[in-house]
Amino acid sequence: MSRYLIPDIFKPGFILISKLNQKQVKQIAKKLSSIDFGLNDSKIAESLTDSIQLEKNDLTNIIKSALSLLSFKQKDNINTSRDIQDLIDSIEEQIKDIDIKNLKKNLKLFEKIDGPTIQTMKGHQILRENEKNYISSRIISDLRIVFDDELKDEGIKNAVIVHNLRLDYLASNDKISVFLALDHNDLEELKNTIERAIQKENLIRKDSSFNDLKFLTNDKD
Repeated sequence: MSRYLIPDIFKPGFILISKLNQKQVKQIAKKLSSIDFGLNDSKIAESLTDSIQLEKNDLTNIIKSALSLLSFKQKDNINTSRDIQDLIDSIEEQIKDIDIKNLKKNLKLFEKIDGPTIQTMKGHQILRENEKNYISSRIISDLRIVFDDELKDEGIKNAVIVHNLRLDYLASNDKISVFLALDHNDLEELKNTIERAIQKENLIRKDSSFNDLKFLTNDKD
């Protein structure tokens, strides 16, 4: 029985890693050991497309899964050799038709990645070390008719617009959704609050006092 559940988002990357030759793995590992702190998987893949003959989307999936391995190693109370083997056994059970022998050989090379990449992994861990972490959001807008008490047949004259904000977040590895009803003024206040937070972050990033710091990027491109 699998000890670890392999998220679907990482499965394509592990399949691709199992198909790489040693030269390709060494090229990717070397790049990952020398990149700047804070780059996301998409930007790393973009920088590799000229040197490795793979599609950017494939490279992104490979790097995403390689980084997940490093993140796994950074967790507390991990007995590296035993737990990595358990991880590989879980991959074999959950992903069919995968060259597990070649995958294991390639993952051993990725395990040796060091430098700023490890700091990036720790940075992402810090971002996630909260009681609740945001996943996604959506707003559904409804038009609601206001009827009079006597329901007279005089045509519809009044209405209100209600916006339902759905927030999805992660708490103790459980996905939870909360719904909030908002009117126009609430939307404006929420917009101003978010814009103010963005302005604060931009000021911090641009402040000369922090010129020596490199910030983690979470661009979703």
